[in-house]
Amino acid sequence: MLLLNIVRWTAMAAALAFPIQFAKSEPVNEYSNFTHKDLYCLTKNIYHEARGESYLGKLAVAQVTLNRLNHPTKWPSTMCDVVYQKIRGVGQFSWTTMQNLKVVDTQAWYEARQIAHGILTGDLWIKNFNHTHFHNTSVQHGQKRKNHRIIGNHVFYQN
Repeated sequence: MLLLNIVRWTAMAAALAFPIQFAKSEPVNEYSNFTHKDLYCLTKNIYHEARGESYLGKLAVAQVTLNRLNHPTKWPSTMCDVVYQKIRGVGQFSWTTMQNLKVVDTQAWYEARQIAHGILTGDLWIKNFNHTHFHNTSVQHGQKRKNHRIIGNHVFYQN
């Protein structure tokens, strides 16, 4: 029994450290045009950008990412391309330029995945939230943002 539990925990740890191996190009469900690869990229974005935020803060990060996807003339046309987009060599989401990031909080990972799934299937949404940018509240931008909203440690706005 102990050996079986060790094997289960080892398999789970490996899946969390390298979850891309489970990302497929199949639809998330029969009602969604998004794939498991899209789900994985969005989950990573929520986890790394908002792991310490409230549920609403994580949902807002997810919706910003989807809002960008819904404007293909300004941003790439796939979820993973939106998440990993670089402009003048700078990643649009700060974590994407960091090396060797690992999932260290399994509960936060599963919550991020649940939020990503809800956003991609249309089950979760923040009403009247059309923001396409955010930054940490500790960052001081020289220009004032119109229609901004603060949720936790992030300022959300349109550009």
